[in-house]
Amino acid sequence: MSERLKNNGRKRDGRASFNEKKIVIMTKLAIYDKQFGGADRKDNDYFRHDYIYRKNMWNRFCAIIGAIILIFLYWLHQIVVKNVNILTIDFKQAGTDAAFFVLAVMMLYTLIGTVIAAGQYAKSQERLKAYVRLLNILDHARQSDLEDTEEDFDLHYEADTRSARDNHSLI
Repeated sequence: MSERLKNNGRKRDGRASFNEKKIVIMTKLAIYDKQFGGADRKDNDYFRHDYIYRKNMWNRFCAIIGAIILIFLYWLHQIVVKNVNILTIDFKQAGTDAAFFVLAVMMLYTLIGTVIAAGQYAKSQERLKAYVRLLNILDHARQSDLEDTEEDFDLHYEADTRSARDNHSLI
């Protein structure tokens, strides 16, 4: 029995063989694909600015709706609880105050949303770069295996088109 088989595929000095390293890399790639792959590729379809703008559109819309609800509740409180006469309200000033409030809320949520979306985009890009780096390592390992075994390069990229229905008498 060879020395390598006795040591469960490890070399004498205890280091893992190159095939074990390839398996670890392929496992990391599969885990990435399962957890983040689809979302990161979808996010990567956008430039950074477009991604942030797209994410902030929903933030702005929700901020406007929330600010309008708060303004409505404030005016309802003024009229019902404090018994303010509707005819004595300065609607021009109230409208201006409401507009400034809505704009301030929109700006605040836009800033917060921009920071969060930029961080998410950066993390997504980092994960994609690490994924591509692992793919390159795996590809270089496969290339070196091909050179060592002198196999044909096209063998690994051919599709398996064989099927049980290949024996048609009409064709």
